[in-house]
Amino acid sequence: MGYKLKVIKGFAKDKIVSVETNELTIGRTEENLLVVFDPSVSRKHSVIKKEGTVFKIIDRGSRNGTLLNGSAVVEEILKDGDTFTIGNTTFRFGFTESLSDQINQEHTQILSPPPKKSKGKSGNPQARSEMTEEQPASNPAPVLSEKPKAAAVVAGKEKKRLLPKILIASGAFFLLLLLVFVAKPVITNKGPGLKDQSSMVFDLSPTYFDKKFGYKEADYQCLKGCQFAFEPSDNKLFLSFSAYGIYNHNDVMIEINGSEIGAVPVTGKNLLRGISVMIPKELLSKDDNIIVFRYKGNTEKMNPWYITFVKINQEVIPEPDMDKAKELAELGYNKYREKNIEPKNLYLALGFFMQARDYMEKLPVKPQLYSEIQEQIKGINKELQAIYDKLMFSVSKAINDQDYKKAYDLLNDVLKYFPDADDIRNKEAKQMIQNISEG
Repeated sequence: MGYKLKVIKGFAKDKIVSVETNELTIGRTEENLLVVFDPSVSRKHSVIKKEGTVFKIIDRGSRNGTLLNGSAVVEEILKDGDTFTIGNTTFRFGFTESLSDQINQEHTQILSPPPKKSKGKSGNPQARSEMTEEQPASNPAPVLSEKPKAAAVVAGKEKKRLLPKILIASGAFFLLLLLVFVAKPVITNKGPGLKDQSSMVFDLSPTYFDKKFGYKEADYQCLKGCQFAFEPSDNKLFLSFSAYGIYNHNDVMIEINGSEIGAVPVTGKNLLRGISVMIPKELLSKDDNIIVFRYKGNTEKMNPWYITFVKINQEVIPEPDMDKAKELAELGYNKYREKNIEPKNLYLALGFFMQARDYMEKLPVKPQLYSEIQEQIKGINKELQAIYDKLMFSVSKAINDQDYKKAYDLLNDVLKYFPDADDIRNKEAKQMIQNISEG
């Protein structure tokens, strides 16, 4: 005996899924039998299991929980007519004896992902799945009866009389249709046929490294921004990517689990490669982690833009060494005291403190020095970002005033405060200097 799940609330409302498997896994990624593409749904969200003659719904430690008839549950028996909610989708559970009009596929998707490019290989028509989706039966094509020849001649003459009128009417119709399609992109400035896939969550796997996410010239249109899921690690994590078409500072912000960690650099009409930013360990969760490139620019006058080659890089954290940690911490404090002597000293102090923290990261019990350094790192990051924002605001004002000499000098000040060529802020300043030089 199988059962049916009907979507009664959510993007795919009224969709019905028929199930005849003893274990139905539900989650955001394609490893599940029932895939719900929704950022509020965990990778492994819940499962429906058959135990004897009953079916149970079990939450798999999801971030936002599983609701049964409006109440959060960990494990509960499903009864005919019960409703359960994961993310923004609510299903009604019910039993069925007949599973007709089935589609054979490996899994069912509630919110369809972007179409995958064909690799030129046909699928296996014999492959069947335990989980199926109901489809309405198609109506058979009507059978056309053959007309007598005399009737055909009369019909032919009538067609000739009607032909000019039909041509005029058709011409007017297609002209009107053309005007609508031409005018619409001009009014909306979003171009024809662009489906916004901002709500999609893409897994950071080799499948997506070389794809473009953004607007117009992208593989996946993400008008409000693009989202990526990744798993935590004991190592230091760095987000690396390339960007194109960013004309204003803070047009596209980078968020980790809802907290902003920086902005995508201004690129202009150049593809800026190898951008890297460290993911703060304190922002990571044990389960799902979400990176968002959130578009905050003017959506009414949006230029083509995209980010690509998105990847998470890892750097191994060293084995604990308190002597090295203390030595690096002392260097950090010295540079911080000298921050007004040379602009780069504040940045160097941050580097020493971060290295000191690394040498204590694997200790089972963290010493007092670890907490002190954490506070120093937090404070210096805030201080550096304030300096950067102030300088970049002045740069934007100088460019608007067409004072390119002042903008050039301010950008060189940015490079003094952020000497690391791999830092996202250093890259942005260099790119803007190049844009100014090229006119």
